[in-house]
Amino acid sequence: GEGEVFTSGEGGQLYRFSPKSKKLEPLGIVLPGVPGREAYNRVDAWAVSGDGVLYGGTSDGYLFRLNPQKQRADNLGKPLNQYRLRGLAFGPNGRLYGIGGDDDEMARLFSYDPVGGAYEILGMVDVNHRPYYSWQAYVIDSMAAGPDGTIYLGQAERKSKLYLFYPPS
Repeated sequence: GEGEVFTSGEGGQLYRFSPKSKKLEPLGIVLPGVPGREAYNRVDAWAVSGDGVLYGGTSDGYLFRLNPQKQRADNLGKPLNQYRLRGLAFGPNGRLYGIGGDDDEMARLFSYDPVGGAYEILGMVDVNHRPYYSWQAYVIDSMAAGPDGTIYLGQAERKSKLYLFYPPS
């Protein structure tokens, strides 16, 4: 319903807060994850599609789709070998873009086509303008789409940078 908030909690369970009832309720849905790690799994990132369906990325590196009206979650698989899907945002072309990876490896960008169900691995976040500068992103913990379709990637390291990604139309 209107104004509901979704989160994850103990044992990788999904919860919903309803402003009408003012209650936090378990949905009876467990996040997709690596067997044996359920207790540690959580939602790291959310994105909302134009039709109100939620997409979530987990700390185990899985992408899932949550239909709030039907209270149903679909496991969409693991786009990267690494743990952590840290950011999700929809591009102007209708594709879902995501960033993931462990703290000690370079961040990796991917896209997901909600219609066809296909992933595309777009590679590492690397900006090379030698001889002036060359930056590689390791930990990116935020991602947002701007009104013009630009996707902003926020680095979360000691000397952080803001990266801009321009998805194809």
